[in-house]
Amino acid sequence: MTADAFVKSVRKLIQDAVPGRRSGGEGAWRLSVRSKLLAMLLLISLLSLGLITLLAYRAGKSALTEAAIHQVTSVRAAKKQQIEVYIRNLRSGFSVLANSPTVASALDEFCEACHLLGREPPSAARRGALEGFYTQKFLPKLGKVTGKSEPLDSYWPQSPRAQELQALFLVEHARQKDKEPARLPDDLAYSRVHHAYHAWLAKAVEGLNFYDLMLIEGQSGDILYTAAKEIDIGGTVGVARAVEVL
Repeated sequence: MTADAFVKSVRKLIQDAVPGRRSGGEGAWRLSVRSKLLAMLLLISLLSLGLITLLAYRAGKSALTEAAIHQVTSVRAAKKQQIEVYIRNLRSGFSVLANSPTVASALDEFCEACHLLGREPPSAARRGALEGFYTQKFLPKLGKVTGKSEPLDSYWPQSPRAQELQALFLVEHARQKDKEPARLPDDLAYSRVHHAYHAWLAKAVEGLNFYDLMLIEGQSGDILYTAAKEIDIGGTVGVARAVEVL
């Protein structure tokens, strides 16, 4: 029934309920018993319909809320399980690498090779090329992340050894489009150690699904090797800022 039809039926009901005027011409209308019963039945029906609608709304709301809570709880449990499995895998990977004789030998040899680097400050050309990398590539990308212009002194590697390593891997033999860097010069002890261990270490990173792998000198905290060859190579853990913008 449409709204117009409902209004017309109610008007007809009222008209039927007032068949005439009272005797004496007082101008007041009177309702018959039949009309009163119909009006009461209509009122009761409307009240019942409203009550049923309210109860249905509350029951539906409660059911939807319970379903949403159950879904969120299930997602939380699944995510928790995923994180726990991920952490267990990380621990297993760390344990395997920490107890690997190859990693121990690599760390010792990288320490010895790095001690031979940076005995002399880098040449002016090499220093200029490294400064160009910072001012033209690294710092502009960093500025887009931080929203401000960062000074070179805040990120410039202080030790000659760090400058040598970064000049080698970030400028002269930089990785391009996920390809391995070009072969390092054979006259460096660091190059020979890198050639001996990098392939094994890179394969371990891929097999364990790590983003990167670093070899760090225990006493100084210097980062002697990274598989990813990013801005942190040559830095110092706890002193250098870790910023991933490359």
